[in-house]
Amino acid sequence: MIIEDPKKQLKINCFFILIALTIIYDYSVKGKTYYDNVISKKIEKDIENPYDRTYNSKNNSRYSYQIIMNKYSFYCSRGFLYSIKEGGQIAYILSPIFNEINNYKAVKTQKTENNTFRKLYGFNIPFIILTVFILSFWFENYIYVLTFIGRVFILVDLIYVLF
Repeated sequence: MIIEDPKKQLKINCFFILIALTIIYDYSVKGKTYYDNVISKKIEKDIENPYDRTYNSKNNSRYSYQIIMNKYSFYCSRGFLYSIKEGGQIAYILSPIFNEINNYKAVKTQKTENNTFRKLYGFNIPFIILTVFILSFWFENYIYVLTFIGRVFILVDLIYVLF
């Protein structure tokens, strides 16, 4: 979609750059640290894909590990799940704008992890799209399709962060 008026194009791109910078800011700035007790631990077997032919030692099965607390629940690694017991205390850092869990730490064992999916949609995707928008100022006639795709990704990312 090519907009004939360059000033209108600039305003639209600046709006999406502002959204991307807000999401990156929310991920990058350290929020407040909270402490909560683990209510339960959940291990879920993912749905097997009959077309998956990896033949790994677990017979093509994958597991998701989730920790459930009073206010929040989040997915973690297997090692972190087994390092903490039910009733154990976890320190977690919430992002300042969207209240998403960025980092978490087991208080007893001092084992710390980052939420890698949060890093993907909170930093990596907005940073790549921000780069596309900045490049569109110089190559506006060549990458207009990428800027449109970037707008869609930023809107989807914002909706995901909000809900």
